[in-house]
Amino acid sequence: MRRYFFRRVILLLPTLLGVSIIAFLIMHLIPGDVVDAMIGTEANLSEESRETLQRVLGVDKPIARQYVDWLTALLQGDLGVSLISGSPVVDELMRGLPVTIELAIVSSLIAIVLGVPLGVISAVHRRGWLDGATRILGLAGLSMPNFWLGILLLLAASRWFNWSPKLIYVSFWDNPAENLSQMLLPSIALSVGFMAVVMRMTRSSMLEVLNQDFIRTARAKGLRESAVVARHGLRNALIPVITIAGIQFAYLLGGAVVIEQIFGLPGLGWILMKGIMQRDFPIVQGGVMFITLAFMVVNLGVDLIYARLDPRISYS
Repeated sequence: MRRYFFRRVILLLPTLLGVSIIAFLIMHLIPGDVVDAMIGTEANLSEESRETLQRVLGVDKPIARQYVDWLTALLQGDLGVSLISGSPVVDELMRGLPVTIELAIVSSLIAIVLGVPLGVISAVHRRGWLDGATRILGLAGLSMPNFWLGILLLLAASRWFNWSPKLIYVSFWDNPAENLSQMLLPSIALSVGFMAVVMRMTRSSMLEVLNQDFIRTARAKGLRESAVVARHGLRNALIPVITIAGIQFAYLLGGAVVIEQIFGLPGLGWILMKGIMQRDFPIVQGGVMFITLAFMVVNLGVDLIYARLDPRISYS
């Protein structure tokens, strides 16, 4: 297990290097730079003043030189400084990270708490009306874009309940009730597709497990059907479910950009979107690297959980 862990950690490095190159090039190939974003299209700035401002911000160097300087600082744990605010990139990301993590956790809890039981019910009552209803529900969840559902929820809440998103984000530690009221609708919007994926995966995995010999043996011993399903079936069916849940959770860390915009949540996606519009290269590059690292760490954690759930799985 230890050897496998260190081998996976080492394999993260070339992936991070490749992502750093792609993220850097994409940002620098976008037309315009941070100077254009700062002065706007109507400003009249002399060429000399523009070059001076570019030199002060460090964007006048060749792209290769800028990348080497950024990568050197990154290897030392320095993500750089925002070109717009002048604050360290780490501080900027840390301000939005708790919001995105809370949104991802609440969405994941809703999806798993609802998706796993629905998948089990669908598998146990295969070809019954409950199976048909849950499968239609899952198909509907997969078909609805989360931003579209978020807009519908926002319109329904404002029309029927006279509710609208707060202009200022309230932390959970300051006011838990107010914070959860802010997080409920965006979490539901993000969790519907997640729940549908978990439900379908649970159903598929449970159907496969329920046809195994050890399940028939457990039933032949006279165990109650609920014990057979929960103790023997569900535990062995959880491995692919955990895989897809881990991937979806990591995706939420970087995929909640539009939902955060719709509901006015100052999360990581909102910070990255603002950085892209302002051509704030260090913010976007640092955010992409952080999301990539989080995605890979979550996948590694899921792989390590496998051995705990199924003793037959071993890593060498």
